[in-house]
Amino acid sequence: MRILLVRHGEAVPYDTTPVDELRWLTSAGRCEVRAVALALAARGVRFTRVYTSPLVRAVQTTEILAQLVHPECDVPVGVHVPLAAEEGSTVQALSVLERAGDDETIALVTHMPKVSALAAQLTGGQRFGAFTTAAACMIQRTAGRAEVEFMLDPKHLG
Repeated sequence: MRILLVRHGEAVPYDTTPVDELRWLTSAGRCEVRAVALALAARGVRFTRVYTSPLVRAVQTTEILAQLVHPECDVPVGVHVPLAAEEGSTVQALSVLERAGDDETIALVTHMPKVSALAAQLTGGQRFGAFTTAAACMIQRTAGRAEVEFMLDPKHLG
């Protein structure tokens, strides 16, 4: 199984809206996500399914990823509350993987610090620093072992 962890793109500042959950992507954030999505498509990445945090900025990130990585068809998308930064544990956030087959590629769109914690949990405790906005990490999991296949940082993409 391949697991793609993605942090949402840059969002408007906290003082823009009274509710953090409603913060949306800036135009720069949309560009970051597009750059990562196009890099994923160029690598031939295709998702079996995408799970997203219910927060607006994560949902918008998911929409852009799905449209650019799968322009020819709709990819199944599910909202998974434990992917929200403040909701649930890493175990709960990763519970959606229990239903996935070994040949699937599942994308999880989430927030800091949860995205780093998920990467550490999946790789058996490997340390991960902060993911920049829109950064992505592909993890290959086989026979109970998981390794980082690649990481994409939009700041290093063209």
